[in-house]
Amino acid sequence: ADTGAAAGLTGGVDGFVTSRAGFQIMFDRASFDVTGTNRPYTMALEYESRQPPDNVPRMVTVNRSIAWPDTSGSLTQMTLAFNAVVRVGRPDRLSATLSGGPAYYRLSGDVQPLGFTTFRLGGHSVLFEDDHRLALALESTHAFGFDVGGEISLAAGRHTAIIAGYRYFGGSDADVTVSPTTILNTDELAFEQSIADLTSRLGLAPMRISVSGSRVFVGVRFR
Repeated sequence: ADTGAAAGLTGGVDGFVTSRAGFQIMFDRASFDVTGTNRPYTMALEYESRQPPDNVPRMVTVNRSIAWPDTSGSLTQMTLAFNAVVRVGRPDRLSATLSGGPAYYRLSGDVQPLGFTTFRLGGHSVLFEDDHRLALALESTHAFGFDVGGEISLAAGRHTAIIAGYRYFGGSDADVTVSPTTILNTDELAFEQSIADLTSRLGLAPMRISVSGSRVFVGVRFR
């Protein structure tokens, strides 16, 4: 699955210890659409059947290939950064800043559909198959990394300025726990099961999500 461009919100406070250097506390939030193209969902099952009239054991092999919908969902990344900042120029006219430091990330979201198939062997060795389509929650996960960026500020009044800049967020990939939340196709199932039962059988591995990304921003500064 991949994410594309999205709108977000960035805000923060700069405090200058000297005319050129200081600290910055910054918050960033962005929500991305998650998309992915899937190959067919395939499965194989081999079982022993005793069918009338002779009830002699026979091995039966079942192979299925189902066209599977593309992945969709959302990912929200919230970032809190604590940076050192340096400034050049005149804040009351034209100035530029460069900042960077450690960053804290919180990730959450959702994704669908995950495939899960159950089989039931009925009377006369009749095989019943249910192909579940599941929605998953990306449980809230914390990670740490860094950010670095800069901006140009053009005074637009005594206490305001128009700003434009660029920032990069980086860090190690985060392993995000996923858990089923909803069965999307209950009307297509012969034997519906509970989410808790399906979760206990799935044994899902975490999704590995990159926290790295770039921001291009414009806004207003107050001083």
